[in-house]
Amino acid sequence: MEILSTIFNMSITGSIIFLLFLLIKPLTKKNFNSSWHYKMIIMILIFFVLPVGNFIEIPIRPISNIFPVETQEPKNLDNIIKNEDAEDIQKSKGMEEQQHKYEIKHESPAAMESENYNLNKKDFSIDSYRYLIPYIWLAGMVILFLLKIIPYIRFKSIILKDSLEVHDKEVLDDWFKPYIWIPSTDEDEKALEVIFLHELNHYKRKDIIMKAFGFIVNIIHWFNPIVYILLKDMDMYCEYSIDEKVVGSMNIDDRKYYGETILKLVDNSIERKNTLTTAMGSSGKKLKSRLENMLFFKKNSKNRFIISLFVVVLILLSGFTIACNIIPNKALEANDSF
Repeated sequence: MEILSTIFNMSITGSIIFLLFLLIKPLTKKNFNSSWHYKMIIMILIFFVLPVGNFIEIPIRPISNIFPVETQEPKNLDNIIKNEDAEDIQKSKGMEEQQHKYEIKHESPAAMESENYNLNKKDFSIDSYRYLIPYIWLAGMVILFLLKIIPYIRFKSIILKDSLEVHDKEVLDDWFKPYIWIPSTDEDEKALEVIFLHELNHYKRKDIIMKAFGFIVNIIHWFNPIVYILLKDMDMYCEYSIDEKVVGSMNIDDRKYYGETILKLVDNSIERKNTLTTAMGSSGKKLKSRLENMLFFKKNSKNRFIISLFVVVLILLSGFTIACNIIPNKALEANDSF
């Protein structure tokens, strides 16, 4: 259960930081590029596997269980009489309680069994299923893993079975060991160049490794819906940021041609997109914003870069501080009454 507690705490920490990121996203989207958003999401993703709460603790002052009680001597005889009356009342209550205990002791066995059954029923409903929690978590991990990995294996086998190996030396000279699959269409040399350039940037930036990392986080935190939203944003900014790298040195005409190439690959990309792959195309809903981002992309200035670093630190510190105040702290263990 200790491992599950740590995972739950990491899930809370990462979720709060990501929610803060979403809160200021309308502002960052206007001022920072997609590469910044992609890196920010990867940093947030790390908090889902890094138990920072076990290394850093916010000190909380223990609350004393003993509170000072003011006492004073009675000032007159009336107070003394009142105290004596109170003692008599307490004695009478004590006698009634003893009588009640005596009646319970001599109660019929059937009534006592009925009462014990009700108590056992309450205990059963509260604690009897707690031992199942680790098994439910493990079962969820296995199910999600199979739901993700089986379609990927099937996708790869179908692609390898139906693909044709390229023997054109001019095309092979533009590429090397890693595999790239493109639709069987008559693309010109310029189109192949931008496709290769797009995928080469994915390869150089090790985006497949980042996708595998996100896959592991998704498996561990399968119960957290925020993780699914985060990974969806990660995939989006992964493609957007690659577009920015590709078109960074292009003029407007070349950017339009690059956009047209993406449009040609959209349908095939949507059908074949998978967990551990990168796809040049994107869904229709996101296509418009992706093309606009690509056409009107501008590199960040030094001032914006400094501001972006400040925003990163602000989000991480604020989210971590909030999480530490929500997650039970070890310092609270000394305050049982609290």
